[in-house]
Amino acid sequence: EKESPDYVFLAAAKCGGIGDNQNRPVEFLQTNLEIQNNIIKCSHKQKVKKLLFLGSSCIYPKECPQPMKEEYLLSGYLEPTNESYSIAKIAGIKLCQAYRKQYGDNFISIQPCNVYGPLDKFDTNTGHVIGSLLAKFHNAKKNDKSSVTCWGTGAACREFIYVDDLADACLFLMLNYEESDIINVGPGVDYSIKDLAEIIKSITGYTGSIEWDSTKPDGMMRKLLDISKRKNLGWTAPTSLETGL
Repeated sequence: EKESPDYVFLAAAKCGGIGDNQNRPVEFLQTNLEIQNNIIKCSHKQKVKKLLFLGSSCIYPKECPQPMKEEYLLSGYLEPTNESYSIAKIAGIKLCQAYRKQYGDNFISIQPCNVYGPLDKFDTNTGHVIGSLLAKFHNAKKNDKSSVTCWGTGAACREFIYVDDLADACLFLMLNYEESDIINVGPGVDYSIKDLAEIIKSITGYTGSIEWDSTKPDGMMRKLLDISKRKNLGWTAPTSLETGL
């Protein structure tokens, strides 16, 4: 009411890695529902020109065909390791679509892949995979540790987008996308966690060994987004993973 914004980018969320999702499902479900419900409702009340809601690639089913097309949403069971977060994000998508259907509000939803970059959560317990691995290898080098232990088998694959690229995509889609249907945002290429660990090991200059704790979950084995819809609009992610890291 005070700011009276014309455009709202709803990026606020409670988020974290697999361990954090498993340990705090209440926060990941309840906090995200509260954030998005309040902002979306107030955006309607203040008659903003347009709202962009950021969902997540984790909203797609666990056994989803790859690459994941937008129409695969709600076509199967969710990945259990991030179910609470996914349900909250799906609820946000559906609320945006409901406001558009019932009141004609220009609310859109985009689904980015894993985001990384400056101001990430560089925490080995609660961070996403890149923030967590960067912290692990940096600390191991600084403390001269002989090995770094990573979660899972390393076989799972993930797609990553540099945060400035995502910000650019959000602005582009705010100006150029008007549909109720969700739209995927990512570079269209993925990496195994094992390969990612090797890249981060090299970039941080760590010379020890990498061990894999297979008692820890891999999560969804692959989450590659189909970006055909976004590419057809004319936007591509310019930053490579190595450059971003």
